[in-house]
Amino acid sequence: MDVVSKADKTLALQTHHVMKNSSTLILSLLFALTTFAQNKKYFVSNNESFVLGQILYSKDRQITASFGKSTFTIKKQGLIIWNSNDEGSILPKSKVNKLVLKNGNILFYKNDSIVWQSFTKFPTSSKLIVGNDGILKIISSKKTILWENFALKANSLKPPLLYAGSEGPFTKGFVNPTNKLKLYVLFVDWADAKAITKNFDSIWSVVTSNGTLEKSFAQQGKAINLTVEPLLSKKWVTLPKTSAYYFPTDSTDSYWNWQDYTKDCAAALNSAFNLDTFINNSIAVILSNPEIADKWAKDIPCGNHEIHYKGMNTMITFLPNHYTKKYTALMHEIGHSYGTNELYAFPPFNWYDEEMMGFDMMGDSHLATSFIGYHHYRYGWLPFVKDDPKVIYLTNQHSYSVTLTPLSTKKGINVVLIPDKRVTKDSLELPSKLWGIEICQDVQGTEQFFAGKGEKMFSEGDKLLIYTVEYPELPNKRAIRLFPKKEFNKDTDRWRNVFLYNDNEVFDNIEAPMTVEIHKVENNNYQLLITLKPR
Repeated sequence: MDVVSKADKTLALQTHHVMKNSSTLILSLLFALTTFAQNKKYFVSNNESFVLGQILYSKDRQITASFGKSTFTIKKQGLIIWNSNDEGSILPKSKVNKLVLKNGNILFYKNDSIVWQSFTKFPTSSKLIVGNDGILKIISSKKTILWENFALKANSLKPPLLYAGSEGPFTKGFVNPTNKLKLYVLFVDWADAKAITKNFDSIWSVVTSNGTLEKSFAQQGKAINLTVEPLLSKKWVTLPKTSAYYFPTDSTDSYWNWQDYTKDCAAALNSAFNLDTFINNSIAVILSNPEIADKWAKDIPCGNHEIHYKGMNTMITFLPNHYTKKYTALMHEIGHSYGTNELYAFPPFNWYDEEMMGFDMMGDSHLATSFIGYHHYRYGWLPFVKDDPKVIYLTNQHSYSVTLTPLSTKKGINVVLIPDKRVTKDSLELPSKLWGIEICQDVQGTEQFFAGKGEKMFSEGDKLLIYTVEYPELPNKRAIRLFPKKEFNKDTDRWRNVFLYNDNEVFDNIEAPMTVEIHKVENNNYQLLITLKPR
């Protein structure tokens, strides 16, 4: 019989314990690794859930998506680049703790309640991933992108303007819309129509609707702190010729000697303001004697004129019959100083032909209260920020979910631009035609406007606008036009039902490069499913 020493027994016992503990440790490690592997995902398959504790990784492992504190968060190298609670996100101010990809439709839940869905339908073989750019995407079995959530604060192409025309890039000679605007207000009368009143502030208050002009520009250009500074001459300058000369009574209603009128007004600027030069963000505003308005027979429109006088390039003339037009008339003329042409219908003017109607100041200065989003962008009032775009440009042929927010919020995405089908891939940066989508702003009714009641025909958020921006312009058509659902019949159709879009409607037209499913959500936001068609 072998004799085993005490020391050997002790060693054998220690070895047994080590082996036992090692086995436990190995099992624990294997369990932990298995659990980590289960929680670490690179995609969510169709009809699969993604819940708290799981992490969705991008292919390059730099991006993660996960639930935490009832939000869905996307991080890049540990830093948050998007959170579902962000304003303008796909899930604004909503608590969520579960995601399900069901029949190609993304569903976000708070417990058992659906908070948001993508309204998509894709094959069962499709998968949800988070891209290396931080954008959620649904891909096919062939790894082609079927859908993406473009509303994430991630990479975005800078949207272009038209390659030319009044809605294209700015040219020299126009006032810079991002600069502080100086209005040199000159009060003029004539030898045969002398002014008596000395209350110049009161006249200016009428023209600007008691400061609404300045307030409106400040609100629209909030992102760049746009301000309007009126400089009133506060004295009457008698022009060298009579009113009868400038506005001959024996001529047509709209005819007047504007060339001499603007030349004589420009010559008076120097002495009125004691300035020999004017900076290039200056506009001369000529206000004529309002006391003869009742006797004024000629229906001459107020106008914007090119003058090029000592650094000042543009002049706006207000004639006696324009003091009932409120601040929007002056804002319309300032729009011309920014290089924008008319957007109202060509004569004869018909309500149903005014395709922009009051949704832009250049379309109808009675009904409109502001400029559309495309102009906000063109004027620099919505400056492009790469990781937080207010205007987005969609070019790839798949579907997008976009949460559209009103322009007044200055948060989230305000405008979607899409190149026309005829725009080639080589011309995407300089397109000849764009399609725009945005939420309508406040529009006044004509009677309410002139009554000064401030009542509205449409309030911001009521409807959705889909329009085209085009150069060259079509014959007898303007550069920007709302795109109707069908051909308008003035005898049977209501304008708003043909030219405006609402909740649960689908935009699909053979001319358009996209289809749009429209869903109105909270805070006057709209959730859109935009699908680009093949070129």
